[in-house]
Amino acid sequence: MASRTLARSLLSPHAARHQSTAATPPAPAPADSSSPSSSSPYRVVAAALLSRPPLVLPALSPLERSYYAYQRKIHRALSKPTSSATSWFFKKGSAAEKAFGAFDRRVDNEDNGRDERADARAFEMAGEEVEGAPEVMGCETEADRKGDLRSLERRADRTLYLLLKKKRDQHAWQFPQGAVDGTESLVDAAHRELVEETGPNVDAWPVGRVPASALEYPFPPEHRKKFPQHEAARVFFMPMRIVRGQPVPNAKEGIVDFAWLTKEEVKDKVSTEYWDAVAPALSDK
Repeated sequence: MASRTLARSLLSPHAARHQSTAATPPAPAPADSSSPSSSSPYRVVAAALLSRPPLVLPALSPLERSYYAYQRKIHRALSKPTSSATSWFFKKGSAAEKAFGAFDRRVDNEDNGRDERADARAFEMAGEEVEGAPEVMGCETEADRKGDLRSLERRADRTLYLLLKKKRDQHAWQFPQGAVDGTESLVDAAHRELVEETGPNVDAWPVGRVPASALEYPFPPEHRKKFPQHEAARVFFMPMRIVRGQPVPNAKEGIVDFAWLTKEEVKDKVSTEYWDAVAPALSDK
């Protein structure tokens, strides 16, 4: 009888291990580190870094102007006809030959920088040669001349960012931002705050789902007395692009004004800590 039991255990090792090993409870699943903890001292805030890209190409720098002038001079020198070729087209000493030579000398003067009004004259000539040619628009717009900070047409050669002003003395200017609700993503929270503070007329799309920058700051004592569950805030700036529309400040959210500002103008409006956090995410062009 004992030999049968031994043989059965040798033929069925899994059964033997099942009989000799006690059942162990499964290990608890690790907690999800991505979900915010209810006991966290930080309040998670999402901000909409809404921007308007440049509408026109920026003015050339001195180095770029020199480079293109040099390339133009080389191109004209290589394409310039020889004297034997011009003698075949024009009669020696004729008015046509003199006019062609005068144009050639004027081009040389422009290439050598002796004509300071060459660029302005080029635009005039373009309008004269083409009948009904459209007027060339400069970088300065009507909004720039009026100093309208709310217009999307100002500073056409620069990237603009939407900044909102709240009715308070300190930290009045900031990007549209608010707390993240429950399992809401940062992109959804930033877009929701944008709609709540500026209205549904702003049509925007997120550039990505990764924050462009982040900021951490402690709450003032009076705020911590009202909301003791949070000691500080962590703000994540989500980049977005405007497609169309114009903000309408929501007075119920405490918004009293807005402005479309360049990177340098944003620095003059926000606090030092706020600027240090968002400066790397703002464009210089």
